[in-house]
Amino acid sequence: MRRLLVIALLGALPVLAAPSHQSQLDVTAIVAAARQALGGEAALAAVQALTTQGSLTRKLPPVDTSASVESTVILPDRYLRVSRRFMNSPVASFDITDYDGFDGAAVIHEIVAPNSPVPVVIPGPPPATPEEADARRARLLDGKRQMFLRSMIPLFVSLPAPHSLEMTAAGKTPIPGGQADVIDMKRPDGTVWRLLIDDKSHLPVQLMWKAKPVVTMTRTSTATQRVVVGPTGATSPIQGSLPDPVVSLPAGDPTASLPYVVWTMTIRDYKVAEGLNWPRRFTTSYEGQEYEDLRVSRYRINPKIDLKVFARAKK
Repeated sequence: MRRLLVIALLGALPVLAAPSHQSQLDVTAIVAAARQALGGEAALAAVQALTTQGSLTRKLPPVDTSASVESTVILPDRYLRVSRRFMNSPVASFDITDYDGFDGAAVIHEIVAPNSPVPVVIPGPPPATPEEADARRARLLDGKRQMFLRSMIPLFVSLPAPHSLEMTAAGKTPIPGGQADVIDMKRPDGTVWRLLIDDKSHLPVQLMWKAKPVVTMTRTSTATQRVVVGPTGATSPIQGSLPDPVVSLPAGDPTASLPYVVWTMTIRDYKVAEGLNWPRRFTTSYEGQEYEDLRVSRYRINPKIDLKVFARAKK
């Protein structure tokens, strides 16, 4: 059994109108209240590095997969997420470890399964030109940076350069038990996330973006291979309906003909530790279907980190 996760990055949304002065005043107040609820400006600003430990469950019908997950972050531009899972199939049982992240402009992307009887990565066709190779590496790096942003936005709301986002207040929306303030967060390339912040607790409760759904396929040769494709990239609504980004996907991508869908990360189980009120559970779904459940058991703030951990498989 072999598994491949192919991440295709999405293009930019149309240019947005400049936010009004009142909207900027509103978003400034919302962000300030959220950062206060998360631990306060001084405590958040003092975070220069962090590590997390936890578990990750993914629903990939007809089976679920479980993994231990660790992440290491040195702000502003070093990030590594390591997931370890055990695969049990009629062919063999073996461990798979995924390394994903970046060290500045270098991509970290490696899948290791030393005791697997078959390769766990199905390579695609090599790039035809140096320019295509550079474009693939740039897309891969951007995908890892978007993974980083989805992890950090619920913890900090406002991020330092080079990851700072243009924020616009987008009104209120109902949530269970009340209402949420809505913030649209846009990168310079037009990629946008929508963050919902409970207007009573001032804590983030949901993060949304738009991407292709997950596609699961099987192929049979001497053994059955399960290939998982998606989710792809990250964009989100601004107001009302969700426009599909303009993007050219690689030839043969089985998600190419599928419509874009809204992905929602629900953020909950806040707990105060080391002066920070951070969430412990992140459940990601699309079209009402749960895809991923991440539970963080521990945050460590400003630990001593050996920079060698970022040396894996840089591209």
